[in-house]
Amino acid sequence: MIMKQVVDVFNYPSILDTYYDYQDFLQHAHSEEEKIRILKSAYSYTKKIASQFYDGQSMSPLFIECRRKLISLEDELPNQFILNVSPKFESKPMPSSEENMIQNLVFKARKILFQYAKFRGETKPFEQIDFMNYCSYAAHVIHGLCRSFHLPCVEMVIYPAFCKEAFLYGGCGFHYFCFLHGQQNYIVDITYSQFFLLRRSLLERIGIPGFAGCAPGIFMMMDEGRKNLAMKILQDGYFLVQEDTLKQYLDGFAICNRNGIYYEETQDFSFTTDYTFFDYIDFLRGKDHQLAHEPSKHLGLSLRPLQPFDLKIEPRI
Repeated sequence: MIMKQVVDVFNYPSILDTYYDYQDFLQHAHSEEEKIRILKSAYSYTKKIASQFYDGQSMSPLFIECRRKLISLEDELPNQFILNVSPKFESKPMPSSEENMIQNLVFKARKILFQYAKFRGETKPFEQIDFMNYCSYAAHVIHGLCRSFHLPCVEMVIYPAFCKEAFLYGGCGFHYFCFLHGQQNYIVDITYSQFFLLRRSLLERIGIPGFAGCAPGIFMMMDEGRKNLAMKILQDGYFLVQEDTLKQYLDGFAICNRNGIYYEETQDFSFTTDYTFFDYIDFLRGKDHQLAHEPSKHLGLSLRPLQPFDLKIEPRI
């Protein structure tokens, strides 16, 4: 049980000064590996001091500034990705199959998305862009192109825990993609790379009260089937929907919803789910959701410090 404590306001400035020290270390680091080590240390420090801000019921508002400092530290990392796959930019002059048509559609959609990103001030190459907050626009573009290709298409959204009403991250954390119904079914997702950005992928993020954990990407890397699917999506922008591929795609989102309290209380470090293809179909249709199967305290933001604070949240070999 966590003892009731409240941070000493006179010690608070020194706590914040520690984050300025971390920022200075990051700015003078000589390699990406050194930056990662420093950032991991900052995560650990934040978990260690979190109990000073917890009164046994809730976290002190003063802890908000600690989380803000962490975000500013993460911004010191470049747009480096944990899975580097070059996206295809290929068009088929005479589509000879439905899949060729989808390849053409992805080619056009990526070009439009790239132009939109440049309009918003982006200067990096397509494969280096952080496409966070672009998914809704991309899905809308794909839906419009599908009409011109005479392909039935539905814009779909994944809410945290597959439940819009839960409001797990204050209305954030949702993701748009397109479901194409042709001779076969496909999912098109051309902003998927956002989930593989390094700054969203360090497992040490998990367990900080009020702080989002990792994006789906790192969890896709923990299973060979999921990793292969992720590489397919990053390269081609789409995949054929089958029982295994839909589960693999949505497992990444389901696992990323689990917070540090989940790992503390369950001691489950398998980074897998028992959800089936049919479960996920019900999730997408709004007939079911993750909160009906897992306790709410295990999903979304952690509301208290970890016990122990240095719990290793990583795959067990």
